[in-house]
Amino acid sequence: MPFTAICPPFALSAPISPALTATELRFVCGDKGSGSDAWKSIPVRQAQLYLKNFLQDRGFHHPTFTKEKTQTGEDFTLTHLGAPTYVTALSAKGGPPGLKIHRMRNVVGELLTPQVLGLVEKWTLETLRSQGYPCPTVRVWGDPESGEIVAEVEPGDLQVLGAIEEDPIPDLLPGTLRRYDAMHEGEVFNGDLLRLTEDRIAASGVVQSIHFSSRCKNDEQGQTASTAVQQKTVSGQPRVVSVGAGINTEGVILGRLTWKSVRLGNRGSSLNLSLKGSWREQRFDALGDWYALPGDSRFQIRPGLTFKHENESSFESLVARISVSPGKTWDRHPYQIHASAGPALDLIRTLRGFGPTNTTFLSFDMSAGMQSHDFEYFQNSPRSGFNFDISSSWTDDRLASTVTAKRLHLQSQALWNVAEWDPPLLVLGLRAGLATVFTDERLGPNTRLPPTFAEFLGGSGDLRGFGRKELPDSGQGALTSMSLGFEARFPASLPLGLEPIVFCDFGKLGTRPLDFDPPWYFSPGLGIRWPSPIGVFRFTLAHGFQDGAPKHLQFYFGYGEEF
Repeated sequence: MPFTAICPPFALSAPISPALTATELRFVCGDKGSGSDAWKSIPVRQAQLYLKNFLQDRGFHHPTFTKEKTQTGEDFTLTHLGAPTYVTALSAKGGPPGLKIHRMRNVVGELLTPQVLGLVEKWTLETLRSQGYPCPTVRVWGDPESGEIVAEVEPGDLQVLGAIEEDPIPDLLPGTLRRYDAMHEGEVFNGDLLRLTEDRIAASGVVQSIHFSSRCKNDEQGQTASTAVQQKTVSGQPRVVSVGAGINTEGVILGRLTWKSVRLGNRGSSLNLSLKGSWREQRFDALGDWYALPGDSRFQIRPGLTFKHENESSFESLVARISVSPGKTWDRHPYQIHASAGPALDLIRTLRGFGPTNTTFLSFDMSAGMQSHDFEYFQNSPRSGFNFDISSSWTDDRLASTVTAKRLHLQSQALWNVAEWDPPLLVLGLRAGLATVFTDERLGPNTRLPPTFAEFLGGSGDLRGFGRKELPDSGQGALTSMSLGFEARFPASLPLGLEPIVFCDFGKLGTRPLDFDPPWYFSPGLGIRWPSPIGVFRFTLAHGFQDGAPKHLQFYFGYGEEF
């Protein structure tokens, strides 16, 4: 009988994967070189018990042991592995209606192992915490005969968020970090929103790291009513330097160097200096966030200074901009809203392309937007939610401006996790954009508008079947543009985490304010998204069409960009 030897006197009826580790072999076979007599020889029954446990870790729940002899007549113990047990069903007992454990992917069909049971337990606990049950009890077990996994759940009472207890942070007033909260005291507890708050604070750089831990509290009647949260932080250095790099087929090589000074004053203000460069664009930004009011106030004044050089196929320009923009954010589950408004001064020099050589614009800028918490929470692995942004800029030739113009820009994205699988099986995406410039000017050789006021289409941001800002063909841009893109992505469907993409983009341009001219542009295409350990890689191949007439194929490769 063929067999796979482990060590005298044990053998397996077939190879196993992964093979036993050196530590596991020590528990089964002993260690004759050990200085301890207890490890030189392991009793057979004890070794069998260890071996059964190690085989269960690999999905073999029915091993048997028989005494056999080798061809030379030596005795050994043959371990018959039996058939491995695969997960056949997944269910929950005692959970709330919102606990859709049957929507958990990558469990049914897998080997029944302690690792899979631990994965189900972790998913169940996190899901319950996101639904308002911060202190659940979960017991997960698997039936080695049927392959069914059952999660026995005692969720406890639905709770609200109690007080957040803070450790003192050097140089910051108490409560300062509450301006980043995605959830407020008295709202239904949500563990995902606590993690979102952690992500926001970490991204701001005010502290180096932060972690929330929760514990249930009882009210006077002894009923669990609220959850107290303890905030632990590591302050870190007040200045942070970061370096980033990327590559794509539109900007070739991209680099970024950022210096940020945080905790300026006891209200957590900051100053951010960044230098970004690519073949198409180079820019320097100095951006401040000054929190003028104490405590958890979200009102901020944002002064900014920008120097930018753009080198597009249709034009080349230098822009200097100074602005001051007071603003505020609001969080009311499941959304965050932001709004800001303020003056800005732009000095534009056109080095190549249409428009005057030098233009000046003193404008009043406004912006507002909304995004859902799930859109923000899953930004590194987009699957659901939406965002919407609207911005406008008003200039008047009677107030230090070359020309009177009103610019309006709307941008929106929406994502749907079809059937709410986790991880998603199919994610549908929609993005839309509309931009227009209200002015008496018209684009052309004698226009007073600089090329930075013109609208273009083409590239990864809107029409993926055309090159970056390839449209319109005239190269003089448009005063109105509209784009609409549909995308279907299939996450976790191929080896190595590769995600196929199918998409189709539509667009239209117009030479007059809020008006459109022929033709229609559209571009169907295919792609692959790879969420690698170092960032997201995206490859697309699309074909551009103009009123149904084929134009050309367009290949795009990008590192770090999302739909």
